[in-house]
Amino acid sequence: MPATEKTWRNQKVMHVIFGASSLVMLIATLLLMAEDHGREWKDWQLDNRKKEAWMIQAQHDSMAYQFDEKMRGYDAEMIQAQAQPIDPTSIEKFKKLVTEEQQRLAAEDAGGTTIDFSDLNSAIKNFADSADLIAGEGVQVGEDDAETAALVAEENGAVEARGWVLSEMAGFIADAKQREKVLVGSRKFVAADRTATVSELGLMEAGGATTEQKAAVQGRIQGYSDQISDLTGQIAAAKNYRMDLLGVRNEIDSQRAALAKKKSTLTTELSRLEDQVYLNTSNPLEWVTRWPVLDALYDGNVQIDQIWLPELTINFNFSTPARFDRCKSCHQSISQSAPGSPTDPAYPALPAEERERVITLLTPDSAPEEGAELRETYGLMLADEGVINYADVTVHYVLPESLAAKAGLESGDVIRLAGDEPVHENATVVKYLLTQRTEWGEEAPASLSIIRGLSHPFTTHPRLDLFLSDSSPHAEKDFGCTICHDGQGSGTEFLWTSHTPNNAEQQIEWTREHGWFDNHHWIFPMKPTRFAESNCLKCHHDKGSLEPSEKFPEPPAPKLVEGWTLVEQYGCFGCHETNGFDGPDQRIGPDVRLTPNYAEVAQQILRDEGLSVDQRDLAER
Repeated sequence: MPATEKTWRNQKVMHVIFGASSLVMLIATLLLMAEDHGREWKDWQLDNRKKEAWMIQAQHDSMAYQFDEKMRGYDAEMIQAQAQPIDPTSIEKFKKLVTEEQQRLAAEDAGGTTIDFSDLNSAIKNFADSADLIAGEGVQVGEDDAETAALVAEENGAVEARGWVLSEMAGFIADAKQREKVLVGSRKFVAADRTATVSELGLMEAGGATTEQKAAVQGRIQGYSDQISDLTGQIAAAKNYRMDLLGVRNEIDSQRAALAKKKSTLTTELSRLEDQVYLNTSNPLEWVTRWPVLDALYDGNVQIDQIWLPELTINFNFSTPARFDRCKSCHQSISQSAPGSPTDPAYPALPAEERERVITLLTPDSAPEEGAELRETYGLMLADEGVINYADVTVHYVLPESLAAKAGLESGDVIRLAGDEPVHENATVVKYLLTQRTEWGEEAPASLSIIRGLSHPFTTHPRLDLFLSDSSPHAEKDFGCTICHDGQGSGTEFLWTSHTPNNAEQQIEWTREHGWFDNHHWIFPMKPTRFAESNCLKCHHDKGSLEPSEKFPEPPAPKLVEGWTLVEQYGCFGCHETNGFDGPDQRIGPDVRLTPNYAEVAQQILRDEGLSVDQRDLAER
């Protein structure tokens, strides 16, 4: 059969099919990577991180505003303190120390040099002239601008002149430090020579050297020891001299240093908050390293948070593997305590009925001046964006002792209504509180409808004195989450963690917002909130451990204790229409009863001495 270039299938068509299928495969691979990488828990963590950055920034801005006046006051006080005359006795004391030290060194022939106080004296004279010029005067704001500027210039000149005095004194201190370092270095070399000589003596002992040879080496060792002792004394004297000089200089600069320390305390706190904001804010490098493949280089705080509990196993009938909980991958703030309190939650989980509030805000006695701001008028600052939802009109911070603080407004409150007007932007609140009002004072308060607090998973677990905190009897690291709440601890998506709604309304809400369904494949669904305390019986088989105590005045499980007490007081038949039956020897269990036992139950209830008159009258019927 002759050779031919004809193929079984059309090559052009095959190329098209191959190219198209490759393109489809590439798109499918990218979609799979995106789906695998874009996990739900990452979105929750990024939102939580945004919340933390928002809250810390609000705290920072509030403190910065309050600290601003303090820091400007410290700056003014420091300038005034540095412009004050220097006590002549301190200068004389400093010179006397230098002179006595140089005389001691000259007597010991230890490197004493001629004393030159000319530069120091010149600096002192320049400062004295500047200080005398402004003695008894200070910068008084409100005077003639030219006069104020002149006074400021004079004080700045005095501050600069004082700096030269301290700088000249620092030069003598630096010389003392240098001599001290030289002496320390000399002692190290002598000590090294002594160590080498001691080693030489050891070799001589092993090599059979004569007594005279060993005595000569021993004499050298003693000489080195004497030198070390002498140098140690000189070092101590040099250090004492340096510290004395430093003490005089610090005494002269003590007032400025004390004010600088106070200012530093404020700036350090602000810097700490700025660092915390940075840790919870994305930057280009951090964002890139969160991409697929490149996330191998990621070392940030967006990652799975897992608690390993090898001693708390799960009974799957056929096996009992160790429990591990990843709940904190979404509930990042679940164990976060408020600053300064190990047991108060940082973000309390408020009931729905307590979140919606109406705040009555007193207004100033008279209309504020044109151009006034909420911060100066009410002590209220609105944020540029909401904590979680960008469009929420949110209280950024509230200044202490302000009208807003007295009304009960807090950072993070979302304003829904200003009076009767819906709020969708900050300007609405500004107009309502500042420009649209015609009446002012206690008789004309403003009304703001707000929503307080956050929703899950951004809130903190209640009762940190009992749960999660390291000081509680149920530490997070030892108990995790699902041993108390049940649910699928290894899940990281809402659909697969087996949350259970607390009521029908919540079930409808979850179904609409999250696509919730009852996952029957997981046999330990989470207990709904109303039944959460029932799992305490897993470990606490005695009611006494769940009742109020000296350590925990509030009962750890009030609903469970109340139910347990009712069963003890009334028995099962007090609530349920059931009855036991007599077996051959004893009553061995309940039985469903068809005839109601109203009379028996009433008699049992009437034994309760805590009944009210109406309750007792109802039971007696």
